[in-house]
Amino acid sequence: MELLLSIIVLAILCCFVIPGFFGAPYVPTLNRQVDVSLDLLDLKPGQRLIELGCGDGKIALAAARRGLYVVAYELNPLLAAIAWLRTFRYRKQVTIIWGDFFKQELPATDGVFCFIMPKFMDAVDKKIEQSQPHPVKLVSFAMPIPHKKPLRQMENVYLYSYSGNTKK
Repeated sequence: MELLLSIIVLAILCCFVIPGFFGAPYVPTLNRQVDVSLDLLDLKPGQRLIELGCGDGKIALAAARRGLYVVAYELNPLLAAIAWLRTFRYRKQVTIIWGDFFKQELPATDGVFCFIMPKFMDAVDKKIEQSQPHPVKLVSFAMPIPHKKPLRQMENVYLYSYSGNTKK
């Protein structure tokens, strides 16, 4: 019994605590902020969205329902599996990637959603600046990008614009 309890505690630590050191702990995005985020991005059906830290897949699912193509990254293997299951119906539009987006080459996109801890926001800003070959919009829930002025802010969601890395 003690071994089973130890395994469960270890699994919880691996899935929920350790990923928090590399991005953000799992905190579900509220329905209102999902709508505000996608409305601020103003992407049209057929456009592409990258989600940095997709958690349980709530944003990816809402974006797919709006006709967007989504690539979503998640560090937590349990949450990545839940997001994959949750978006399975939209599998032609949604790709869930279990991994660290900082270590991946991001595909070209039209929009980015993130809900990342403040200490990582400068790195997110740099990653988007360097990885995107054409103009892209980014929305961040609850966490502004330090030293960067948002185009708009609504209900604790910040909208930013990037001109694209023409050197790519």
